[in-house]
Amino acid sequence: MAHRISVMLRNFIQNNLDLSEEQIIIVQYCFEQLISKLLFVIFLLFFGIITNRYLTSIFYLCTIIPLRTLGGGAHASTKRQCILLSYGISMFIIFFAPYISEIINKQQLIIIYFLCLIISIYFAPVDTRNKRLDTKKSNSLRGKFRVLSIILTIIYLLMCYYDIKNPVTTITIAVILFTLSLIVGIIQNRRDTYNVV
Repeated sequence: MAHRISVMLRNFIQNNLDLSEEQIIIVQYCFEQLISKLLFVIFLLFFGIITNRYLTSIFYLCTIIPLRTLGGGAHASTKRQCILLSYGISMFIIFFAPYISEIINKQQLIIIYFLCLIISIYFAPVDTRNKRLDTKKSNSLRGKFRVLSIILTIIYLLMCYYDIKNPVTTITIAVILFTLSLIVGIIQNRRDTYNVV
């Protein structure tokens, strides 16, 4: 769906603006990425509404999207795999987070959160085979990721202090997922490096 909409926008731009073919391809790609992310957010918010987990979906999205944007991590090998994994894992987390908050106590969540965050701060950002980061971009993203981590931790600790457990659980699970994505991304990069040599 995102591809069809981006092709329509591409055709409109091609017919109405004086851009080179390369610029049009870039614009189409940007539109496709933007539309895909918007559809992801809208779908998960809708899923949160129909499952009575609207706030859980908001906390999940407000955690995972900035983490993945600044920190990178693993990417699926095909667009279809990406969609299935992203939507499937996200729906699973949003649906089951309230149940997990009944099983794991707040102290355990805090320990897991900080362990995962330390690992994430150490490794992020993790690039991909298709989008390698130069040193300047990597350092810039690393600095932004650290600022995001501080802001997220302040919000997290305030929720812990006021004993708002469901968002604490949701944020912890999102950070776990992100950390796993970083580790898988590092493994993918090493595998790609050894396959090239």
